[in-house]
Amino acid sequence: MYKAIIFDFDGTILDTETPECQSWQIIYKDYGLVFPVEHFFEAVGRGYDKEVFEPAHFLHNKLSGSVPHETLQEQHRTQFNILLAILDCRPGIREWIEYCSAKAVPCAIASSSPRSWIDRNASRLGILNAFTAIATKDDVGPGRTKPAPDLFLHACY
Repeated sequence: MYKAIIFDFDGTILDTETPECQSWQIIYKDYGLVFPVEHFFEAVGRGYDKEVFEPAHFLHNKLSGSVPHETLQEQHRTQFNILLAILDCRPGIREWIEYCSAKAVPCAIASSSPRSWIDRNASRLGILNAFTAIATKDDVGPGRTKPAPDLFLHACY
């Protein structure tokens, strides 16, 4: 029997990678370019880094700086939120939560995302109250998110 279950949020509870990629594809297409999906998937889960790949920075450079980086980021946020709003939990998540509830197994979230992001999206999905603990990047020191154990340890207390 499980003593507790700790879920990641982005990519596990909610598929954020698909709307993230799709939103950049739409924006790049609007500028007459093809989004380099292969670079995107190299960076997924590691956070964007200009050394690896950061879509707005990359597009800004492709456009020779003619569109401000902040404008590209705002276009992305708008498009991403439109796509994200129609998504539900990934398949099987609600069943796991119900199973844990029926067996009195505590559930927690450990995420490298900010707490406000988790609260907003878990509330929208109607699952926020299913978690006895939520540990986010706001709860640990800089550089102490995944793969460091700090988030998971924090979720256990």
